[in-house]
Amino acid sequence: PDNVASKVYNNPQLDWVVLLSNNIINIQNEWPLSQQSFESYVLDKYGTLAKLDEIHHYESVEVKDSSGVIIFPKGVKVSVGQSVSYHEPLTSEQVTVNPVSKAVTNYQYEQDINDKKRRIFLIKPIYLNVVFDDLEEMMQYKKGSTQYVSESMKRADNIRLFE
Repeated sequence: PDNVASKVYNNPQLDWVVLLSNNIINIQNEWPLSQQSFESYVLDKYGTLAKLDEIHHYESVEVKDSSGVIIFPKGVKVSVGQSVSYHEPLTSEQVTVNPVSKAVTNYQYEQDINDKKRRIFLIKPIYLNVVFDDLEEMMQYKKGSTQYVSESMKRADNIRLFE
């Protein structure tokens, strides 16, 4: 996140903006891994290269009729022999597509998860001041609140979980 913040906002200390924009709380589990870290992760998780090539599950391929209407979407978890039947609108004949499933290996499954993490959202730099102003307004502690000490300080409970 600091590299992204440096490149987009010219300030690596704005990494929290990148994380906040993507609802990322746990950077260890929610931020994409580098290729080297990914390779280590999958080998640790599955143990051997042979297990990486084992089938994790089956997903559908996209099925369209002759007019381009999607009959069955791609990416749905299905069983190995899943088939789809539909009426072709132009010829009114019954069409069966068998199978509509493709195997997804353990490696592909983990790669898809990591790739989804790469789709990050960013706040445009021109809107950063709006975010800063809104946060400053929200974070003020006002007189009368039970935790108010001063405008910049609040009283908090000791939430020590372990002793």
